[in-house]
Amino acid sequence: LLSEVEEATRVDPPLALRMLGVAGEAAFQAGDLPAYWRMVPLLGRLADDGDPAQRLHARLQLALSPEAKTAPDIQHDLAAAEQLDDPDMLTRIAGLVFAFGEYAAAHRLWAKAVARARALGAAGSLASALRALALDEMSRSRYAWAEASAAEGRELAIETGQPNLALQHAAILMEVTGLRGREQEARQLAGEVLAEAAARGSYGTAALVRRALGQLSLAWGRPEEAITHLEALWTLNASPHQATALAVIPDLVEAAVHSGRPELGREWLARLPDTPGIDFPEARALALRSQALLAGDGDDQADALFEEALRIHATTKRPLDQARTALLYGEYLRRKRRRVNARGPLRTALETFERLGAVPWAGRARTELRATGETARRRDPSTFDQLTRQELQVVRVVSRGATNRDAAAQLIVSPRTIDHHLRSIFAKLGIGSRSELIHMAAAGELPQSD
Repeated sequence: LLSEVEEATRVDPPLALRMLGVAGEAAFQAGDLPAYWRMVPLLGRLADDGDPAQRLHARLQLALSPEAKTAPDIQHDLAAAEQLDDPDMLTRIAGLVFAFGEYAAAHRLWAKAVARARALGAAGSLASALRALALDEMSRSRYAWAEASAAEGRELAIETGQPNLALQHAAILMEVTGLRGREQEARQLAGEVLAEAAARGSYGTAALVRRALGQLSLAWGRPEEAITHLEALWTLNASPHQATALAVIPDLVEAAVHSGRPELGREWLARLPDTPGIDFPEARALALRSQALLAGDGDDQADALFEEALRIHATTKRPLDQARTALLYGEYLRRKRRRVNARGPLRTALETFERLGAVPWAGRARTELRATGETARRRDPSTFDQLTRQELQVVRVVSRGATNRDAAAQLIVSPRTIDHHLRSIFAKLGIGSRSELIHMAAAGELPQSD
C-alpha cells in the first residue's frame, strides 16, 4: 500500500488518504508502530484532500503523532464527528477521539456507528463497529453487553469473509468469558486465538489476549504468570503505544509486588511518567495506585496515595479499576494488621465486583474479606444474568420500541427468531409483553445498553 501511495497522491489524493487509512490499521495490528508513524509526512501532505470526514480523520491522526506541534480544537472536531453518518468513518474517528480521552463522546460515536450499520444492512461494517463497541463496553466493565456484541460481531465477520476481524472478536470473547468465571473456556479460547494470531502476524490481536491473560492471572492469584503475559506485550524493537503503556504498566507493578519483586515494579513505573496521556484522570489514578503499592508496608505515605487514587477513580467511569484499587488498599491495610479498617474498602470492592459480574475478582476480594474476620454471602445472580448473548441483543433493540420486523432487519435474523427470543426473555424476566420490557428499560430496571 505504501509503495503505491506516492503515485495515488499525484492522481487521486482522496484515494491515497483511504490507502493510508488501511495501511495504518495493518501497521498497528502488526505491531509495527515505526512504520505507522512514517506515514505522518504523507498524511500531512494529504490532510486537506478528501471529503470532510477524511479530512477530520487525517487531522486527528496528525494531532496524535509524536511530531504534533499543537493540540486540535477537540470540541470543534467532536461537533463535526457527531454529524457523520458513515458507519466506517464513525468507527475510525471514534477510536481517535478515545485516544484523546474523550471516552463518553467515543462511546456515542461507536453506538451511532452500530445503529447506522444496522439501518443500512451493512453487515461487514456492522461487524467492525461491534468490535469497537465491545471493546468500549469492556473498558466500562459492562461484560454482558460486551459478550453479546463480540459474539454477534464474530458471526458477522465470518459470514462476510473477514477472518482477522473474527479473530479480534474471539479475543474479546476470551477476556469476557474469563471475567465472568468461565476460566477453562477462556484459556482454551486464548490458546486458539494466540496460535492463529501468530500465523497471521496479528500483533494487535495477540496483545488483546496477552493483556487479558495478564489481568486474569492477577485475579486468579498467579502474579508470575501475569508478568510473563504482560512483559510479552512490550517489545524492545518498537516504541509501545500509549494505550499499551497505560494498560500494562500498572498491572505489571501489581504483579511484581505480589510476586515479591518490587524492584521490577519500580523499573516499570519509571517508564510511566514519560508516557503520553498520563494527564487523563484514569491514568493518574492508576499511577497513584502503583506508587502506593511500591511505597511498602512500612511507609504511611501509602494510605494517602491509595485514598487519592480512589478519589480520582470516583470521577471516572471505570468501576473495575476503582474496585481493584479498593481491593489493593484493603489488602495493604490487612497486612498492616488494621483488619477493621481493611473491611470497608474490601467490602466496597466485593460489592462492585459482584455487581459487575467479575467473578474471579469477586473471589479474591471475598477471600481477603474473610481473612479480616468478616464473611460475605455470595450474591445471587439476577434474572438479567440468565439472558443469552442473542437475547441481550434483542433486548437492546426491542426496548427502544422496534417491532419484531424492525428488530429482525437490524439483527439480520427472521421475525420468527425474534419472537422466539422474546418469549424466552419474557419468561426469564417475569413479564408478559414488549410494553413491559420497554417500561423496564425506561424505568432503569435493565442495565443501560448505550
